Amino acid sequence: MMRPGRRASPRRTREKQAFLSLPARSRLERSPPDLYHEVGPFLAVLAGLGAWPLRTVKRASDEEGVEYAVASWRSLRMVASSLLLVALAVIIAVAVRSNLRELLSGREPFLERVILVLHLVYETLPLSVPLLHWPAAGGLALYFNDWGRFQCSWQWVTGSPLRLDCGRHARAWSVLLVLYSMLSPIYHQRVSRHMPYWKLPIYPFTIMLAIMLGVLWRALNSEVVATSVKLRALFRQRRTSRRGLTGVVVRGYCMLWLRLRALTQALGRAWGGVVLHMLITMMVMTMTSLFGLLSALQHGLWRRVTSTIASAVWGATLIFWICGQGRAAARSVRSVAWLAI
Repeated sequence: MMRPGRRASPRRTREKQAFLSLPARSRLERSPPDLYHEVGPFLAVLAGLGAWPLRTVKRASDEEGVEYAVASWRSLRMVASSLLLVALAVIIAVAVRSNLRELLSGREPFLERVILVLHLVYETLPLSVPLLHWPAAGGLALYFNDWGRFQCSWQWVTGSPLRLDCGRHARAWSVLLVLYSMLSPIYHQRVSRHMPYWKLPIYPFTIMLAIMLGVLWRALNSEVVATSVKLRALFRQRRTSRRGLTGVVVRGYCMLWLRLRALTQALGRAWGGVVLHMLITMMVMTMTSLFGLLSALQHGLWRRVTSTIASAVWGATLIFWICGQGRAAARSVRSVAWLAI
């Protein structure tokens, strides 16, 4: 508090007026879209696969305005998801039965038996969708809610809305993956002519789900990296500006850094099982491709050699790409820690 009879300094008065002139919460609705709407194309395709049942809830009493929650399973969505899982379960059961019969026959060489074991793991992975993805949808909804509050805090502290960068990449990747899901069965049938038609939907579904989860994970982490870079740049700009730094400004920037660090940690906690499932899928796909490459070389199937090399390189690249972005997000948040000093 200020002592009686002592006037406030002009600099402190200007700082107080600057903070009082920040946009009111009623004007936050005209700010750029939040993270949920930026990655909307991802969530639309994943909801079609039955993975992320999220919905928006508008609450008039909440000062934030919008809340994201897990959707209730009703009408067509519940029926479509149930039919999808039943169809996948039937297809996978037939595939597992045929592979087990070949594996237990003992007539296949050792390399072929290893490939059959990897195929068994690969074909049963889609059944883990309801076990891992639907419970994790609640964690993802909480993450979007926390990110919305972080955007409000950003606008209050910096005076300008936080503009996100992942929307363009989300739309491009969603279009590419939908095209992949349509062209992949045709490609598999041309390369592996002996593959039954009932087995074709397994591979596009499994690979597409794993790739979409990986790309969504990378998009969220890359947004953390971009936001930490913006936070560091704004702090440096404010430190070298004519107004300089005050205790209120430093506390505001430290609060933003603490919330950004909490968001990064919450994403890892809420998505631990989902990311592990995605990495297992990609690793099994890569190992299957490598063993299939050895088998194709052994039998002289040169046409299949090129496809398995491309599949192995693609899977390994995705694994390093996704894991590297997660480490980059954690490293970027740690690099902003000097704001709290």
